[in-house]
Amino acid sequence: PDGFASSNTKSGVYLGTSTNSVTTMYSGGGDILIRGSSTTNSAADWINRMGVQQTSQWIADSGNGSITVSASSGSYYGMNLGYPASNTTAGPIMTQLTSNKSTGSAISINGTSATNYGVVFNYNNPKLIQATGGGDIAITGSAGGDYGMFLSNTDVLATSGGITFNGGTRGIYVPAVTTVNWGSKAGTGITSSSSNITLTGDSLL
Repeated sequence: PDGFASSNTKSGVYLGTSTNSVTTMYSGGGDILIRGSSTTNSAADWINRMGVQQTSQWIADSGNGSITVSASSGSYYGMNLGYPASNTTAGPIMTQLTSNKSTGSAISINGTSATNYGVVFNYNNPKLIQATGGGDIAITGSAGGDYGMFLSNTDVLATSGGITFNGGTRGIYVPAVTTVNWGSKAGTGITSSSSNITLTGDSLL
């Protein structure tokens, strides 16, 4: 597929239907591709104005394939990853994306908003993006307001592939109330890393 799931009244793609839901995707080695677009500016509830809206847990594992998530919104966040039942640093991982692809792009996340954040890893709940096989991770946010990217309690890990964050002219925001680990983390499947980590943006907070 080469187009976007698009709506002019609600969010383009919903991952999860309630704060108690769990969305799981296991491709067995095939690529996972999600594209969502919302052009509405009249939906009363903010979660209905995203290109891609994740509610509660989302677990995706593409095996040796890649994961690509692209989103755009005309009036709110391009992509909102995380809308939990409770806002806590404890508990299960709210967003977990895993690719074992060995070369090239393993995980690509791209969000664009005309008015707000481009990509939001939201709330204090743990989130994990990991490339376990040597492939690259790229996260890009383009914003019309606020920051290009918002990273709350989000670990982005890779064994050797490059890790790239691009917040564009609006930059990258990491809230001080949570921690982030980039490259490797003790107690995970990636405890050591040789990855180059690149951050691009006019501001980093």
